[in-house]
Amino acid sequence: TFGANRLKLQNTGHTVEQVVGAACEIARGAAAGRAAVALDIGPSGKLLEPYGDLSFDDAYALFQEMVVAGRDKADLVLIETMSDTYEVKAALLAARENCDLPVVVTYTFDSTGKLLTGGSIEAAVTLAESLGADAVGMNCSLGPEQMADFVPRLLAATRLPVCVTPNAGLPVAVNGETTYPVGPEEFCGWAERFAGAGV
Repeated sequence: TFGANRLKLQNTGHTVEQVVGAACEIARGAAAGRAAVALDIGPSGKLLEPYGDLSFDDAYALFQEMVVAGRDKADLVLIETMSDTYEVKAALLAARENCDLPVVVTYTFDSTGKLLTGGSIEAAVTLAESLGADAVGMNCSLGPEQMADFVPRLLAATRLPVCVTPNAGLPVAVNGETTYPVGPEEFCGWAERFAGAGV
């Protein structure tokens, strides 16, 4: 459901309700009671005003539609890969005001620990916590080695549970194909290191 908002689905012939409903049903079947199912909410695909042309109210409405479509089919809401605190505010308020599910918020930071819109790790985490997130963290864009320096900052910035979901390293082009250099054993080692630190 990551990109199942009205803007991204507008030329598909499918509604948000159809896509979110089908995705959650497939996930529920695959989980078979052994795992939780998340309503995964990614960025809208547009920049919010004043950086772009999407208003806060319109962003809220996009996320609200996703939440309403999935709230009875999922076990939690995962708002992820966010690079703008204003968009996180719209998504998190839409989740909090339209369902009772736990909400996890993860951001994507650049190699300096900044969001696309310039916010710091500390500011981003504080915003999510103040708006009622149940857990916070970071995902995507960087590999575990690049995220390692940010983990202590995340842990120090919040009392909430912290989650870290790196890529398998930074993407590398090999013979015209995108590959990721971190293999399963190395990735597992990083995961154990993060867990040992309190993630």
